[in-house]
Amino acid sequence: MKPKLLACAWLVSCWVAGPPQNHHAPETPRPQAEPVRQPDPIAFEGVRSSLESGHKEEALQKAQAIVQIYPDNLQANVMTGAVLLDLNRSADAVPFFRKAVAAEPDDPHMHSLLLEAYAESGDTADRDQERAALRRFHSDGKHPAFSEVHGYMIERIPVGNLSVEAIEYFAPEGKYHFSWRFDVYDTSGKMIEFVALASEDEDQAFFAQSHPKEAKAGIRRFSLDRYTQNQQALLGFIDGQPSYDDLRARVVKIIQADTDTALPTDRK
Repeated sequence: MKPKLLACAWLVSCWVAGPPQNHHAPETPRPQAEPVRQPDPIAFEGVRSSLESGHKEEALQKAQAIVQIYPDNLQANVMTGAVLLDLNRSADAVPFFRKAVAAEPDDPHMHSLLLEAYAESGDTADRDQERAALRRFHSDGKHPAFSEVHGYMIERIPVGNLSVEAIEYFAPEGKYHFSWRFDVYDTSGKMIEFVALASEDEDQAFFAQSHPKEAKAGIRRFSLDRYTQNQQALLGFIDGQPSYDDLRARVVKIIQADTDTALPTDRK
């Protein structure tokens, strides 16, 4: 199950509690506001059941029916947006996730959903604002659980009949110091390979020897590597920090092209 669907399942179970009972009410009670009506949890289970059965349009109709009756309900907006994302209707998902962020502005998970919708709809400016927001949440000391997360998915990129999930790390990850990773999935949802931007220590030492002025100025050497089940292939080097959009374009071209001539390396 993809992360956004897990997010929906989590949100459906987090019901907003009604107002607490007043056990010390005065003898002449004041008029009480009507409690806010909430959707029946069974309705959300119906959406999830349709998704799990592969009936995405049916799931969307059920989700839209809930949000039409409860337009300000957090779970209804998140679930509707998530189903739209699953249907590759990212621009249509944006308003629902905006409502979710407005309701929970300090929740990194809500921002991550809006980030994906912006990224997949091509809104790079708002996408980058949400990336910056997630980095603030990660380092502000106010979100201990989120601070333990190593990275997040920016978007899913369709390449032919494959799907590529772009992951950005908050800090260089693992012994190869990955900054970004692009996981490639086939039509069955199985990951078949990934492409990663690395900044290995041995590459930095070699770069410093051959380009001492640049290295002293803080410029780093990155390698772009392709990993399959049985092989790692070096696709090239990049000196200086590439932008996400430049890297995204490179990776898409690599996946589209025949990479049989990529040079295998002996890295362990």
